[in-house]
Amino acid sequence: MELFLIITYYSTLALLIGVATLTIVRQYTWAYYLRCAAIALSLTSLIGFYVHSGFLPVYNKFATLQNIVLLVLLASQYYAKRQHPMVSVLSSCTVVILQALVLCYEFTPDTAYYMYQKVYVTAFFQCRVWAMACFTLSSIQYAASLWLPDRDNDYPYALKQGRNFTLLGASFFLAGEFSGSYWCLQWWGDTWHWSKGFMLAMVVFLLSMLSRHVPLALFNKKPLQTLLNLFPPLGILSIYLLSH
Repeated sequence: MELFLIITYYSTLALLIGVATLTIVRQYTWAYYLRCAAIALSLTSLIGFYVHSGFLPVYNKFATLQNIVLLVLLASQYYAKRQHPMVSVLSSCTVVILQALVLCYEFTPDTAYYMYQKVYVTAFFQCRVWAMACFTLSSIQYAASLWLPDRDNDYPYALKQGRNFTLLGASFFLAGEFSGSYWCLQWWGDTWHWSKGFMLAMVVFLLSMLSRHVPLALFNKKPLQTLLNLFPPLGILSIYLLSH
């Protein structure tokens, strides 16, 4: 099974590189169909992880990064015909980078993590994966808006999508933290234990709310406003990738 997962990983990476190449050269129709194949293969990997481990791929990077890639691919496919080509280019390149990052980690699914059979433990990790996918999509939208003209309808649409994905990511993250708090109650009891994980969780939530609470009027230029919106989701994604 592990050999099968490795083969599907490299096959998906090859398809994603093809999608990115076709998108860059503006062959959007071919990119659309090739992305469908990448989604099918990525979904096959997700099912393979579940069959191999007995639970959702929710913790180690070999599984979670490919889970995030699948979610970003699904969103990109759904919005493919209504978003600016620049968003499509950045989305295609981003999933290639995320899929390639798996090479930095061990190609072995996690099969024996503590209390994985509990629903609230699975919810804790899986909500974080969904949140990171949303923050990735938010970063893509904000980054693309840097190249969109102010008077173009695609510019406010990209900003709106970026805000929506940021808030959705924050909601998933809070849902995961609620599940995690119940996990801690079952594991540790009533004693409060502060750790690096709690600190990072606090930083992630504060970052997700930063661009929603700092008045954009303080930054009267488009690049500064966009960068203010881009920094939180991009910072959160960086923390997630570097924290394990």
